[in-house]
Amino acid sequence: MQATIRHAATAQQREFIVSDSRVSAFIAGIGSGKTRASILKALKMPAGTLGMLLSPTYTMLRDTMLRTFLEVGRKLVTDFNKSELHAKLINGSEILFRSADNPERLRGPNLAWAGLDEAALMTKETLDIVVGRLRKQPGKMWFTTTPKGKTHWLYGYTSQDSTHVVRARTMDNPYLPKEYLEELKRQYTADFYAQEVLGEFVDFGGTIFSAPTFYDQLPNTYRTAIAYDAAYTAKSSADYSVILVGRESQGKLYVTDMWRGQVSSTDFVARLRAIQSQHGVHAYTRIGGTEKSLAEWLRQEGVNVHTEQTRGDKLLNAQPTAAAWNRGDILLPKNEMRGEWPDVLCAELNDFTGIDDAHDDIVDTLVTLERQLLAQGLTASQSLAVLQGFANV
Repeated sequence: MQATIRHAATAQQREFIVSDSRVSAFIAGIGSGKTRASILKALKMPAGTLGMLLSPTYTMLRDTMLRTFLEVGRKLVTDFNKSELHAKLINGSEILFRSADNPERLRGPNLAWAGLDEAALMTKETLDIVVGRLRKQPGKMWFTTTPKGKTHWLYGYTSQDSTHVVRARTMDNPYLPKEYLEELKRQYTADFYAQEVLGEFVDFGGTIFSAPTFYDQLPNTYRTAIAYDAAYTAKSSADYSVILVGRESQGKLYVTDMWRGQVSSTDFVARLRAIQSQHGVHAYTRIGGTEKSLAEWLRQEGVNVHTEQTRGDKLLNAQPTAAAWNRGDILLPKNEMRGEWPDVLCAELNDFTGIDDAHDDIVDTLVTLERQLLAQGLTASQSLAVLQGFANV
């Protein structure tokens, strides 16, 4: 039995979907319809075959791949086993939905084809295991992803002449709102924009933060905030604890003071409490799952703390802040107004790559401060959440 589904597709999506190459890749910016293109290609595979659609994590599989599949291909599905993540189609084909959380669990099935969605977030081990499962005809494999630098295995794999590569930019999707595209340009640095929006392989070995902008006097009308990142240790090999103080006026963030040290929790609390008492404002921080208890402990010690859940990786999180810094919207005091701390701050920002940096505590704290003080319309954190949501399209 056969059936036809009609679905709008961009020119780039169509080229990728109809490609007859044994290995093909849709390398594209966020929001360009990569997952949708992968699913449409899977539905086009020969009748009676067994294939696999793979996402980097179970959460991405559940929230993006499966949701899009049931939206696009529901009319072609005769049975869907939710617990086994197994779909049967009316043409006799079967699709296994899997995540790459544990690549070893991908061993077993003999596949005729496989589609790796957001492949740049997968390890080379995942690729090797999937390749070893393609034992049946037509033996096709494809990648749909936004690139992640030239050091990733994907760059070399898609540079081979045997791989049919289709490229697309975010703005090639005509269904995205103009405001969204403008927000991407505002929130991303140049290199990150080239990767995430233009779909280019970019080396992030250079500087994400450009030269600093300085102020010679502070505004009289302003809002103040304190941001911190706590390491809670006095060991010299550990991360630093950092506290930053800033003022916002007319869309500009004036960083007025910084403290950084490797101290005990008791000393850090005393320092943070003193700075908070001086300025009379809340202290803000971003936390992961294991840091929630630390914030609760600070509250018990008399520190007024507001927390924000961390999302995404460090490079992604730093993009709005780096973009504001590079526009000159974040300013430091000139030499005659400061001590040594601006030089320490600039040194870390100059070395920051977002990829396994030795120290990134100042960057993390500056991101928190910027989100609290440079919010216009949507807050920076809300804008980032919007961008991440579109990234799953």
